Amino acid sequence: MLLVTGGRGWYQEEGESARELHAGDVVEIHPNVKHWHGAAYDSWFSHLSVETNVEMGPPRMV
Repeated sequence: MLLVTGGRGWYQEEGESARELHAGDVVEIHPNVKHWHGAAYDSWFSHLSVETNVEMGPPRMV
């Protein structure tokens, strides 16, 4: 998962059109999907990347 926190950027999966990203956008990236993401040529780009282990199932409270 990609959480855009600031600036302006782009995301593209292999074989698909590029998608413009802005603060607040969330991109769900499925396992083994080839992709790229980065800043627009005239902007900065800040993001958080969250990776989960889907084989372990949903998170649980301990």
